[in-house]
Amino acid sequence: MTVSVTLRSAQTNPLSWAQVDQNFTNLANGINAPSFSGGPTSSRPTTPTLYQYYVDKTLGYPVFCISISPVIWVNAAGIAS
Repeated sequence: MTVSVTLRSAQTNPLSWAQVDQNFTNLANGINAPSFSGGPTSSRPTTPTLYQYYVDKTLGYPVFCISISPVIWVNAAGIAS
């Protein structure tokens, strides 16, 4: 696995050490995230995080949250599911 980390903000100003530390913490939390959840369509998270993965057992395939306001779930082909 290759991981890249940006140490500068979009405005080309150096990030503070606290910001850099938080970026690494967020990265580590993402790598060590809990396993994927799943269940029937009716049990999908109502307040998912962006790009959250959910195995929809009613449909028989995984879906991904591509928008949180409004919540939009799509299948791997990008079709709303």
